[in-house]
Amino acid sequence: MDADGNGLPDADWVRDQRKQVNAAGVGLQFGAAIVVFALAGNWADGRFGTKPWLLVLGVALGFAGGTISLLKKFK
Repeated sequence: MDADGNGLPDADWVRDQRKQVNAAGVGLQFGAAIVVFALAGNWADGRFGTKPWLLVLGVALGFAGGTISLLKKFK
């Protein structure tokens, strides 16, 4: 509630909410990168008979890509 008591959020509250949503979005993006690359690696393992190496490579690439994205976001 703002200083006038009219029920509207004040600027600090809005700023805090934006930071929280931004942090949640970054976490989801990081996790999604790992999951997508892991699924792609798992699919490629089934296709080429290389279990579990392409899955491991996919997880590593997803982790690296998510980390790079995270670093760019907060640079």
